Amino acid sequence: MTVLERSRRPGGRMATVEHLGYRIDTAASVLSTGYGRMLALIAEAGLGDQIEPTNAIMAVLREGRIHRLNGLGLGSLLGTRLFSPRAKLALSRMLVDVARCAKRSNWDDLSGAADRDVESVAAYADRRLLAELSDYLIEPMCRGLYLMPPDQVSVVPLLFFLGVMAGRSFFSSQRGVGFLTEDLARRLHVEYEATVEDVEEHPGGVRVHWTRPGEEARVDDVAAAVLAVPAVHVPALHRGLTAPQTAFLRTGYSRSVVVSFGVSRPPEDEPAMWLNLPRGSASPDLAAVVLEHNKAPGRVPPGRGMITTFWMRDWSRRRWDQDDAVLAREAVDAARKVLPTLGDEVEMTSVRRWDPCVSVRPPGGYRALREFTRGLDPSSRIQLAGDYFTSISTNGSLCTGESAAARVARRLGGPGSHASER
Repeated sequence: MTVLERSRRPGGRMATVEHLGYRIDTAASVLSTGYGRMLALIAEAGLGDQIEPTNAIMAVLREGRIHRLNGLGLGSLLGTRLFSPRAKLALSRMLVDVARCAKRSNWDDLSGAADRDVESVAAYADRRLLAELSDYLIEPMCRGLYLMPPDQVSVVPLLFFLGVMAGRSFFSSQRGVGFLTEDLARRLHVEYEATVEDVEEHPGGVRVHWTRPGEEARVDDVAAAVLAVPAVHVPALHRGLTAPQTAFLRTGYSRSVVVSFGVSRPPEDEPAMWLNLPRGSASPDLAAVVLEHNKAPGRVPPGRGMITTFWMRDWSRRRWDQDDAVLAREAVDAARKVLPTLGDEVEMTSVRRWDPCVSVRPPGGYRALREFTRGLDPSSRIQLAGDYFTSISTNGSLCTGESAAARVARRLGGPGSHASER
């Protein structure tokens, strides 16, 4: 099996880099014990000794005060002072909806919940919940997860997320979230800096055209291929798609700018790992703050702190071409508004631009996904995998990849067959 990898390193948005003694998760930031298939793969790969439990304290800023939740478990939600007793009673309605969505959904494909895809997160919260739950739970969560306001996101992925994540703890590796992809890549034949130009199915197999800088173009004839790329890149590679399928794939992603910085001293008396921010609490465009030094061991030099800021989609779109130094200053200033005891000296900054980054669809998007998946041929030698089939997460992407590989194996007659993946 050959993997054609466009970048210089494996993992895509599940990668870790080191910079000036700081270990930075470049996009995917937390791994949940709800990621059952990922934990199984870690065990199968013999990497169980490389992971350990990590901080599960999440927090929400309300009227200048940080309220901490130990995960999203029912006990934590009922015990917090973030919500009034009346609001806590209203949570039961949401739990019913989460359970109903869970019966129709799975990690491989959210199109099973298409019948729930009739309203936005904001419309759902207005209809089913109290204002304070909408303002200090649903909206901050939507901003932190999807980097978009709740009126632009279908309620389906949020209900699914709550169902698989509520009450779960988190895990990671001292090597960062990239430990898994790095280890798996060492076991495979990976061609790096490989840009696939075309993947064409023919009666005897699949022909893959690809290039690498400074080398002649290559053509490989293989038995089958899995296109594990963001949805927006699929139409340019796959000739066998219909016009409606192509239109579906070309929507649903946004850019994202992620800024991390290291400081001489972490904020005082703040144990949280993740801080969700309601609209207007610090900067209207700052969606979430991750306190990396609290997340897991081995991420920062002794005594230091590291903050990662995640920004709303429209801010990233406006600031995409802005100088890194300007973006870093804005991130530091915004983070200090919510964490005023951060150390004064900024020792490291890292700015990363992801395009595409977050895959999430508006109301109706998961009904469109259902039509899209119904039109795919499970016996084709070219199979698709990616986060656009499911809720944005590393585990969701893994599950879609394994499902695609299983379809290829069935097409080729068994698990011993060979396939080429991108």
